[in-house]
Amino acid sequence: QIYVDNSVSMAYHPHQALPSINAGVSQLMEAVKKKNVPMETYQFSGTVQAVQGVPEITATGASTDLGVVMKQITSQKDRLAGVILITDGQFTQGEDPLQEISGLSVPFYVVGVGDTVPMVDISLETVEAPTVVIKGEDVDVTAVVQSSGGVSSRLTVSLYQGKKLIGSKPLQVEGTRALTRARFRFRPQELGLNRYQLRVSSLEEEINVKNNRLSFSITVLKDRYRVALLTGAPNFNTPVLKRYLRDYPRVELDHYVQREKGFQPPLKKFWTTPYELIILDNFPTLNLSVAWQRIFAKKIVANQASLIWVVGPTVTPELGKSLFPFFHVREMEAILEDQRYPWYVSETGYQWEGLATLINSGLPLDSGNLLPLRVGLQLETTKEEVMPLAYLSGPIDIPLMLAGDIQGLRSFLWTSPDMGRLHYRLTGTAQADLLYQLWQGLLTWALRTGGDQQLYFRLNKDSYQQGELIAVAGTLLPQSGFHPTTAEVVLTVRRDTEVVNRTELHFNPDKGTWEGQLWASKPGEYTYEIEVREGQKVVSQTGYFQVQESEIELNRVYVNQPLLAALAKETGGTYVPWTSRAAIVSQILPQTLKESHLTIYKLNEELWAVLLIIGLLAIEWGLRRRFGLL
Repeated sequence: QIYVDNSVSMAYHPHQALPSINAGVSQLMEAVKKKNVPMETYQFSGTVQAVQGVPEITATGASTDLGVVMKQITSQKDRLAGVILITDGQFTQGEDPLQEISGLSVPFYVVGVGDTVPMVDISLETVEAPTVVIKGEDVDVTAVVQSSGGVSSRLTVSLYQGKKLIGSKPLQVEGTRALTRARFRFRPQELGLNRYQLRVSSLEEEINVKNNRLSFSITVLKDRYRVALLTGAPNFNTPVLKRYLRDYPRVELDHYVQREKGFQPPLKKFWTTPYELIILDNFPTLNLSVAWQRIFAKKIVANQASLIWVVGPTVTPELGKSLFPFFHVREMEAILEDQRYPWYVSETGYQWEGLATLINSGLPLDSGNLLPLRVGLQLETTKEEVMPLAYLSGPIDIPLMLAGDIQGLRSFLWTSPDMGRLHYRLTGTAQADLLYQLWQGLLTWALRTGGDQQLYFRLNKDSYQQGELIAVAGTLLPQSGFHPTTAEVVLTVRRDTEVVNRTELHFNPDKGTWEGQLWASKPGEYTYEIEVREGQKVVSQTGYFQVQESEIELNRVYVNQPLLAALAKETGGTYVPWTSRAAIVSQILPQTLKESHLTIYKLNEELWAVLLIIGLLAIEWGLRRRFGLL
């Protein structure tokens, strides 16, 4: 069998033009044919295809899979006397060909096409950069530049954000397959997703300049979250709330306490400061005017602020009713007496993202394991979007925690005045972290730093060439509620709706990131989903990337002599360069394969044969008797 490489790199070898290679293949096949050696001819790149007559190398194959060739040869080894392989040996996808032919006794006569020195190429191989940073922090970005073809030049690597030049670095590149790094440090100013592009200057001799640019992104988070705490009257809940707020990262707290003659400090700052979250603690202690309610509603909408209401010991249904519309609740007819009742998390609460850290803590959350709480406001929801997350368990269960998200405005309500008491009673017990875990998840949800916004994963590029390595890395912020040793992270790649690849990402404790890799397949546009799973909690992040017609082989336009020589040696064959291809003809001799077949029939197992023999004997006996031969 003769296998001829049809990949794109075959067209770019400077000392072997494509017409010359086609003529040489034709002459080689003619010489083998004259020796009366039967031949089967194949072309290959990403797949293997049978060819009638002399193959024409068009160099249109986007990638080279030598592993597929080796698998086909191995499957037909019992009928092969030898293999002629004509290639430059640059495999850009598939399995290691040496592994595929381990122990194969079919000799390989390998003709290596191309020079041993690679053609000149400069490529931005990858970028080392964080996926997420805090506004105001310095960011370190490292561009990894690879050179091929014995390059010795001084280049420039530049970093852009849109059309804005962030910085340029001179870079001296030397050698073949050498990696050189250019480092940048800057401070992003824009919140959200920031897109950047690295560019490296090209050389005059380069034939592939698409890999001289690389795009990537960094998510910039707020450096602080403004939170207002309005306390109607200080109580046991107040210091607990302040402690949980201080423990949450990047929270700036303004605390307003109601006095007889107003608030201290005055509410002037409250009305003029935009807040992401407003917490009402044992509030109100006085009836709120209609004007106050109207101004408060305008502030919430203008700031898109989330609301948390922790009912305190002095809040009565009469005082609290002015806040009921903000939380979409109404008073129930009193059902439970003024005493303490056990409580439990509902099925809805187990699915709610704000309780993720509490659910993942592993603490038992049924009524038999939680300290009883005093009944406070007995409320029910007025909208389906407001969900009861936990209940006080009495003759009839009533909501303890309610949460809703209506038209982008989030609200949470704790109806018992015993939150502070619960905190102190749990101190020193196995459930000491229960309220802490609850408030970590609740603040994450209320400040909108949770769920998908906690997944900061990034591919090393937005666009790939077929056969190129795709590297993915990402960070999960602590507020996400996932633990690196128990969380599972899976990358799924789809084209349209078809799943084309799936790989698991692993946590790198040295970098504090999840990392994984896969290979770019056929050209086209792809979507990907990164799913993080731990217990019952699942969150995901989606994105897209593009795979172009491969020019990755143009980075490897040289003969891979070590691999081809190893293939020949492993099989007992011969390796020769293209200029000495005629030398292998003398080593090829026709061989005849003789096969002997022995078939054994056991009469006691073949009834039809026994009947046939008896029938023939009966016929013979009858004929002999008729003609008087008996």
